[in-house]
Amino acid sequence: MAILVSDATTWATDYLKGITFSTADELSLANNVQSAISSFYRWHWTQTAGTGVVTVAGTQGYSLATADQNKVLEFAEANLLSGSTELPSLIIYSDIPVPLSTTQARPIAVSLISPTAYRLWPNPDAVYTFQHRYYARPITFAANTESYQCPDNF
Repeated sequence: MAILVSDATTWATDYLKGITFSTADELSLANNVQSAISSFYRWHWTQTAGTGVVTVAGTQGYSLATADQNKVLEFAEANLLSGSTELPSLIIYSDIPVPLSTTQARPIAVSLISPTAYRLWPNPDAVYTFQHRYYARPITFAANTESYQCPDNF
């Protein structure tokens, strides 16, 4: 059974005895809790396979596939395919973007530079397919009948 925003609020108000919240307050509190939990911890249940993007030799920055835009909180794993050969995992820079570079070689690192784009380092020297798994951004609750993003056993 999923934990609905309204169920969590009912439990909290019963526990605290006498405090009541409007629906807007429930949503605000639920979004704050979900954002705090998702920002500080990377949960395995929020990992998602991303859609591959084909690189171009000499181009360092790329847009995420449309299906992944504004959904990626952080890369969990990433690598390149050269044809059908899977290359070693890329180093993921989470806190700072990889530097801009004019050097062309097989990329060894990647960073998310916005909610819609990423950068490889160094510039790709050939055509590759970038594939990745990512931690999904938390959803923003719009109704108190929505469920928290966590498995039922939690």
